[in-house]
Amino acid sequence: MGAMAMNNMASVETHSETYYMRNIRHRRSYVLFEGDDAFLALRLLREAGMRVLYVYELQVGAQSRGHGAGSRLLEKAGRLCTRARCEAIMLTCAKANAAALRFYAKHGFVHAPHSPGPDDPEPYYILV
Repeated sequence: MGAMAMNNMASVETHSETYYMRNIRHRRSYVLFEGDDAFLALRLLREAGMRVLYVYELQVGAQSRGHGAGSRLLEKAGRLCTRARCEAIMLTCAKANAAALRFYAKHGFVHAPHSPGPDDPEPYYILV
């Protein structure tokens, strides 16, 4: 999982496999799978004063892209969000990852009120 995340993100972020595995294997993380090469790592927490389901990683292997695996994972996360009585699904997305930003917009995600803007130095947006 960590290697796939590192390979998928190589063009937009420079983190080690250890960095990704820390997020995925965190003691409060849950991991949802879709087939053999797509997963979503999440935690239930409070962020910006809300109870949220926070997505730390949504990774889809190259062979599964464009076949709905990412969408199905977000649907599963949405059901979990409802059952856990969370107010929203929240995540960060690298500003340089145009494909992921389009994917999340297609699924109704928008910039959170506390998200860095396009001219801010942070390399990511916070989406809800």
